[in-house]
Amino acid sequence: MKKRRIDIVPLTDQALALLEAIKPYSGHREYVFPADRNPRTHCNSLTTNMALTRMGLEGRLVSHGMRSMASTTLNEHG
Repeated sequence: MKKRRIDIVPLTDQALALLEAIKPYSGHREYVFPADRNPRTHCNSLTTNMALTRMGLEGRLVSHGMRSMASTTLNEHG
């Protein structure tokens, strides 16, 4: 939801195929990225940052930075 209104975003065939391919990892649950402790809820924003820290990227990369890089790269490629 965005500003308390439903925000419908059309997905490409490739995005739909990717979501279908990762269903086995999410256990066919409601959320694409379920929480590890309670899979009936979604993981929170800190989960990605914790994973990056465990990979040794603390202080060099945060999840929002990844989103920003992806957005820039995808926009550059049309």
